[in-house]
Amino acid sequence: IPTIMPKQQQYLFLEKKYKPLTLCFDHSARLISWYGNLAHFGIGENIEKIDATKLFPLLVGMDLQKSTELPYVSLDNGQSADIHIRPNEEGFSVSLVDSSEQKTGHEKVQQVANDVSLLNSKLEVLTAKLEQKNAVEMVAHQITIQGAMMIAAGESIGNIKMKLQAVLPPEAE
Repeated sequence: IPTIMPKQQQYLFLEKKYKPLTLCFDHSARLISWYGNLAHFGIGENIEKIDATKLFPLLVGMDLQKSTELPYVSLDNGQSADIHIRPNEEGFSVSLVDSSEQKTGHEKVQQVANDVSLLNSKLEVLTAKLEQKNAVEMVAHQITIQGAMMIAAGESIGNIKMKLQAVLPPEAE
């Protein structure tokens, strides 16, 4: 039984996890060759000399002589892939790497961030309500103290009522 070398193990692990696929196209965007798992990315076997834009409509209008990376692209078969476009002497290559796991992780992080944002908004509303309630309670406390002091000073009820109404907020009257 042959021994698998560490680099070979790493390659096999990466190939199993990310299922890389590279398609090579000539300058007229016709497929020259490919290596990798076509089926995983929803690409049929009968693709000889197919136009790149038929396989990947998102390439229409793109500068294919410029290196480009497109993360988390949703493919027709439901897979998510990072797509790497690289120019070369023959034309260009399109490499796909399965990014379903990373996309799911990214979506979970985004959902947590959205949840935190909503919770912060609710916290702001509740804090404002609490501050308003505390302000009302503070006014009520001050009025109670003033009323008690006036009663202790022997002021008349009519006079006390008039002075307290002057310090009450308009909605409390």
